[in-house]
Amino acid sequence: MSPAPGRRRVLASGVAVALTYLALATLSGHLSPLARHPLLDGFQNPLPYRWVTPPPELADTNLPPTPGDFTIRFTDRGSRPDVFTTDDAQVTLIPVAGTFPTAPGQDTVHLTLTPLDPSSVSPPAEPLEIVGNVIQLQATYEPGGDAIDTIAKPLETILVYPLPPNVHTTSHVLIFSSDGTTWERSDGTDSTAIQQAEGPVRTLGYVAVAADVSSSPTPAAGGNSTLGIVLIVLAVCAALVGVGLLLRGREPSQRS
Repeated sequence: MSPAPGRRRVLASGVAVALTYLALATLSGHLSPLARHPLLDGFQNPLPYRWVTPPPELADTNLPPTPGDFTIRFTDRGSRPDVFTTDDAQVTLIPVAGTFPTAPGQDTVHLTLTPLDPSSVSPPAEPLEIVGNVIQLQATYEPGGDAIDTIAKPLETILVYPLPPNVHTTSHVLIFSSDGTTWERSDGTDSTAIQQAEGPVRTLGYVAVAADVSSSPTPAAGGNSTLGIVLIVLAVCAALVGVGLLLRGREPSQRS
């Protein structure tokens, strides 16, 4: 016995809603590492930023940022891929396979992340200004303890940054430096909705988020957040249509 027409409509609408959500989630996952979260994550407020040296008005409530201490093991072709996040979730590092080359007699890489005040390094060239903490990246071979100065492949880095009220229209970019003096821009993306900047870092040393005070966000920098909001709205609309059809499908059985 085939399902009643009303039930078929309900089933079809439910399948359509599910397929719509999966398609939108898949599309958002291809935008950037920052977009690979459930669609509704965009409605969550970022946690309060943890400063090394907070602004005076935040000194009473500020929590110190947490450092990172991680171990990367080797395969025959170099270091293993992994994902590392500090306990306060303000720094995420994603070393791909072979980021650190093997060394004779060495079993692992000891990677440390240390939050610093921006005054401990030289400022970047105008129009960039460091916002938030500077993160010092250091690595040593173990058990030898020899310092690692260079990496074989870029280190994908994601940093959370503070967003004071007066810089909502400012674009942000990751910058990195091997010595804390000369800075380079990373060719990554900026997601102001969740206050994160990401991109490849080509050297150990120092990494930070810098605000470009001379311009507003470009489509490349802010487009992911805007598109994410559009996708959320579409998914919610599709879900509401499905709920409406479901209620309509139930009406005959309720009257009988």
